[in-house]
Amino acid sequence: LEYVVHAGGGGGGADEGAGGGAGGYLTGSTTCPTSPVTVTVGAGGRGGYNASSGGQGNPGGLSGALSVPVTGGGYGGGGDSSPAPEQFGGPGGSGGGAGGTAPSPAPGGTGTSGQGYNGGSTTYQSAGYGGGGGGGAGGVGGNQRPNGAGGHGGIAVRLPATFLDPRSTVGAPGP
Repeated sequence: LEYVVHAGGGGGGADEGAGGGAGGYLTGSTTCPTSPVTVTVGAGGRGGYNASSGGQGNPGGLSGALSVPVTGGGYGGGGDSSPAPEQFGGPGGSGGGAGGTAPSPAPGGTGTSGQGYNGGSTTYQSAGYGGGGGGGAGGVGGNQRPNGAGGHGGIAVRLPATFLDPRSTVGAPGP
């Protein structure tokens, strides 16, 4: 039995906040069970809404099947007016990015080994700047850019060939 398990993504931060991390992603194979299998589908995390009280998003929900737990995505850090450490990206399947006006330097959240990558970091420049990108299943989130633009999200991964419709042209491998 071949499986793909993907958890819910993390919510982004508010007010110059950062992107949430992708939910963890695992593939593998196991012997076909003879009893019913419980499948848990993790929900996406809610985005941040109030920078004055933290502003960070919420982590994504845990998913699991066949006794394979997969971690939800890390929350994106809150931006303007947020006190640290709420501006830092949260850990998860893939880590969330750090908030845009976080103190210098602010780290992105760490991804879970084998499930995803870290979120992007920021360096405080002044108010009005974007945050780090959330990590993806295939690569780290981009750091805040020198001109203050937000970092890009981490790239995704392609489903295993056995899960793809050979007639479909959706999706392409990352760089």
